Amino acid sequence: APAAPAAPAGSRRPRPRRSLLVRLRPVLVFGVALSGMFATGVRTYHAVPGEVLYPLKRVAESTVLVLAYDEKDRAEREMAAARLRAAETASLIGEAAPDRRRLIAQTLDDMETKTRAALTRVALRGHADGEARRFARQQRKVVEPLLPKLDGENRDKATQYLRYIDTFTASGR
Repeated sequence: APAAPAAPAGSRRPRPRRSLLVRLRPVLVFGVALSGMFATGVRTYHAVPGEVLYPLKRVAESTVLVLAYDEKDRAEREMAAARLRAAETASLIGEAAPDRRRLIAQTLDDMETKTRAALTRVALRGHADGEARRFARQQRKVVEPLLPKLDGENRDKATQYLRYIDTFTASGR
């Protein structure tokens, strides 16, 4: 059998050209992964109590609270969390979940806890600033219309919450 001709010294064999799909595969994989992470983040942000991603939303929220750089910033972040709880309560009212009452009760409790923490921080600074008053008005606009739609125990919680924010803003603390 004749021997294959030896390649001249210093020359390389031409590499076969890879297909476009093979060359773009890393970019496509990265794009799909990035899109998946973005979609999960958006879904987590809009999660409500009882959904699978809701605990992740609360962990992220807790992290944001811990990262507050001063008392005023912490109060503002707690007010934002309380606003979210009010919106979540409103969205739970229309749900047909079997544990809806329990989820609403937990959400109302969390809303009250965040509100008390935020308004206590404002009071420690010596006054109810405009942001706290706006917050109380916004919360009233969201929570008050929910009262007729809530069961007895949750209606009582929401009513007590409204009394608390009214007392705070009326006292001018």
